[in-house]
Amino acid sequence: RIQILFEVVVMKTEQSSLQGRLKVFLYNAIQCLLDWLFYPSNDELKDGSCLCYDIVLHRNNYPLDTNNSRDAFVTRYKGTISFPMIQEDSHINLFSVENDGFVFVRLCEDKSKLYDAGRYPFQDLPLNNWAVEVLKVPEDVVHQHLEGKMSSMLGQNIHYFHNIGRCGSSAVTAMIDDLHLFHVITTIGILLSVIDTARVRSWPLDPSNESLIRTIRSVLRLLAPDPDTRYFIKIHSGEMPLFGVIRSAMPHLTELFMFRGLRTVADSTKREFLQLARSTGNPVPVLLAVLRNHLVEGHPSFRLGQHLDLGDPRNMDYLVVQVLLQKVILYQEAMEKGGPKTVSVFQFEDLLADKESFCRSFLRELQIPDSYLGEALQSLEKDSQETTMINQKSMKSLSNTSVSAESLEWGRVLAESYGISVTPGDFRFTNIRSAAVEM
Repeated sequence: RIQILFEVVVMKTEQSSLQGRLKVFLYNAIQCLLDWLFYPSNDELKDGSCLCYDIVLHRNNYPLDTNNSRDAFVTRYKGTISFPMIQEDSHINLFSVENDGFVFVRLCEDKSKLYDAGRYPFQDLPLNNWAVEVLKVPEDVVHQHLEGKMSSMLGQNIHYFHNIGRCGSSAVTAMIDDLHLFHVITTIGILLSVIDTARVRSWPLDPSNESLIRTIRSVLRLLAPDPDTRYFIKIHSGEMPLFGVIRSAMPHLTELFMFRGLRTVADSTKREFLQLARSTGNPVPVLLAVLRNHLVEGHPSFRLGQHLDLGDPRNMDYLVVQVLLQKVILYQEAMEKGGPKTVSVFQFEDLLADKESFCRSFLRELQIPDSYLGEALQSLEKDSQETTMINQKSMKSLSNTSVSAESLEWGRVLAESYGISVTPGDFRFTNIRSAAVEM
């Protein structure tokens, strides 16, 4: 009832920008009131307490990033719970890592229903929408509980799928899910929240950062708890800054990386953001600000993005190109620093040119027999994002939208300054490494 009343009050305001400000003000006012009325006692705040909160309101701000529970929900304190009880409950799933600890949510559905890549290519959405409680656990409690249970072969049952986004990775992930050989986890932005927390703590996103490695290791241990299950984890493309850290945290995981030519991936990304703006009513500059947050501050390639006026439509193309290029640059740099470990690399263009050959190669990297090839090819015929705002039918009217030739040429020059070859004309990458140089 509170949720419905709240939406009615907000919708009385007709201007979308004013609506947004009013929503934020009302959400924060309600949260402050609830924090004042309902709060844990001193005994409940003692070290090691896991605090439980009812969700009173969902902020419903998709597709804006909701990597923090304060951004996603309005909550009311209700009591405490033990961490072992959290782990054993089939309705509780990890949500984020924040400055005050690990955050879990209790779902109105069994969490096994999250893991259907065909129905939920972006599992953040049901994870958010199904949440009924928030549970906050001190970081040390999580680490201490998990570290005694970790095997010496960290990550040996995990296949980790890096990608730059808009490159066919959702289709490939849905294909693997359809074969029912792996527990598939798709694009959960938990590691995005780790990046946000690292910024708050001034942690460098570096493979030598032991505190960050410890956090990443616990996150992956929570996502992939069963040593006898094979996991396929497709990351959010915004997690590329953690590439080297993930390798240090789980040295035995199998890694795959998928990318796409600069022109086609930039065009597709621009169409995605225009479609999201059209579907959600969010102004394009607001969504571009979310995209800009994926840039790594302090990296030399960050310079342009921080100064772009997002209200100028011409700057959209440059920001899209820059964000995509930085992901490729971060991948290349991590490969150069990470020793001789192999990463299997796949291109979207190869998928388009010869689906059968692409599928055979991908399945073999996962040690899946060729007998599954027919089923895999059949899966690829589906729209893997049919249930989302950016399905093929919705995006059709934007098929002629593209980024400017000037932004692509600027991107080509930037890429080559980092040793990444991009062909003029079609703007395809030509030297993405599959294995790091022996140091």
